[in-house]
Amino acid sequence: MKNKNADGMQACAGCAVLILVFLFWPVLFDGCGSEPPTAQDRAREMKTDAYLASTNFVRARLKAPATADFPYSGDASITEGPIGTFTVIAYVDSENSFGATLRTNWACTVSYSGGALPWHLVSLDIAE
Repeated sequence: MKNKNADGMQACAGCAVLILVFLFWPVLFDGCGSEPPTAQDRAREMKTDAYLASTNFVRARLKAPATADFPYSGDASITEGPIGTFTVIAYVDSENSFGATLRTNWACTVSYSGGALPWHLVSLDIAE
């Protein structure tokens, strides 16, 4: 005859082990085999962030921002200027006031300062 208390204790112990493994998994295996980001990785990340900030500044000035279709960041020209400044040159496909989709070229310079609002608009030129 089986002891119900023993079965319950084994099940409880098994659950406790699973919970402990789940809780400590990130601590035990955090960073295994991964290297810290290199300067190149950080520069690439900053360029991507500058691109995303620029698209937000452009989108805010469109007639129909919900229709905005930007190219992949790899298709844009992104150059680094003085410390923390980036110039992005790309295009956006969006609808005008009449509902026609037009391709518009733009150039945006943004600067990075960190904090709650890390990206600031330096200049924005949208070709009409």
